[in-house]
Amino acid sequence: MKQINVIANNTLESRLISMASKNGVNGYTSMQAQGSGLSGLQSGISDGDSNIFFLFILTDAQAETFLVDLKKVIDKGHRLKVLITDIEILL
Repeated sequence: MKQINVIANNTLESRLISMASKNGVNGYTSMQAQGSGLSGLQSGISDGDSNIFFLFILTDAQAETFLVDLKKVIDKGHRLKVLITDIEILL
C-alpha cells in the first residue's frame, strides 16, 4: 500500500479528485494548506494564492498509474508537491 500526499494550487482540486477516481481511488482526505516554499507565500487570500493538501491511500498498482497522471499535470507546468510513502494499515 502507498500513501500519496499532494500539495497543489486550489484551482486543481476537482482535477485531482477526478484523476484519483479514474484510477480507482474511492476515498481521500483534503484540507486547505497555507505555507511558504519555492513559489512563495501561499496565504489563502485568493484561489490563485491558496493550496490544497490531499492524502490518498492506494494499492501499489493504483499508485503506479496515479503517479503517471500526476506527472502529466506537472509536465503541463503546474506545481505539485508529491510525497510517496509505503504504509501498512491496521484494521
